[in-house]
Amino acid sequence: MKVAIYGISKNEERNVKDFMASVGDCPVYILDTGSSDKTVEVLRDCGAIVVSEEITPWAFDTARNKALSYVPDDVDVCISLDLDERLEEGWQDKLKREWTGNIGSVSLVDEWTDGGKPAVQSSRFRIHSRNSCKWSRKVHELLHVKEGVHAHFCETSIVVSHFPLEANKDYTPMLRQVLEEDPNNFDAWVQLAGDLQNLERYDESLSAYKTFLKLVAERPDPGMSFRCSIAWIGVAQCAFKLNRMKEMQKAFLFAVAEEPDSREAWTHLAHLMLQMGNAPLAYGCAVSAKKITTAPSYVVKDLVCWGDLPNNIAKQAFAEVITGVE
Repeated sequence: MKVAIYGISKNEERNVKDFMASVGDCPVYILDTGSSDKTVEVLRDCGAIVVSEEITPWAFDTARNKALSYVPDDVDVCISLDLDERLEEGWQDKLKREWTGNIGSVSLVDEWTDGGKPAVQSSRFRIHSRNSCKWSRKVHELLHVKEGVHAHFCETSIVVSHFPLEANKDYTPMLRQVLEEDPNNFDAWVQLAGDLQNLERYDESLSAYKTFLKLVAERPDPGMSFRCSIAWIGVAQCAFKLNRMKEMQKAFLFAVAEEPDSREAWTHLAHLMLQMGNAPLAYGCAVSAKKITTAPSYVVKDLVCWGDLPNNIAKQAFAEVITGVE
């Protein structure tokens, strides 16, 4: 099986050596879109094949498809990565054991805490056979199989870690462009909401979350209830920042009602109940969270909720209940 890595770059000199070290001996094809630092030079010194070309007008899907075009046709499996991402040690062995399809996922860990631990984990489609897939959408782009190609999905256990140089980069203008072209694009609405929340533009984020929730109401899509639950958590978090406590409480309740199998929703509700002094309800919510031991692969996992937090809330709430009974 012949494997190649491909990606895009611009002014990422600091990332190159760590990125290339994680790739190992796999061939790498990079489209550089206008670096003014030594990104291209260092990439080539490390063995990557680099083509320099500016993309005008800028669109991430155009850039990624252009990068893919430089991968030789005889490559069997392509992996799309950014230079601020790192493949785990032993990834090639995992790929050889697990690859069975023409489009597949990796497990991306992201948003590192001050303690050096990842905050979220999600499944991302990054692996595909050479001629089966293409990228679409100008920002927060998606990999999908080409028209007329039957999708054979493969979920791998390969872990990719993301270490961005720029925190909270503002993609909202491009998302607004997407929504001007398609106001009913619910994916773009929820991505806009999340980006605005990260940028601490909470009023705008609330509005975008609510637009998303209206657009997807009663949609039967697989996984939509989980996405709605996470959106309600986003609504609650923005309401808290805006000191709208009643709206926050309602939103956390909606998050649980939307998806009772969401560990995140139960954990956030448990934490809220504990803060409000309702120890019995906090205990019940925390126990409900603890009972959920597996998340669907398509869910973005809040790793705090999948750690010790539910157990810690349950212990504290139980202690407060016992003290109250005495």
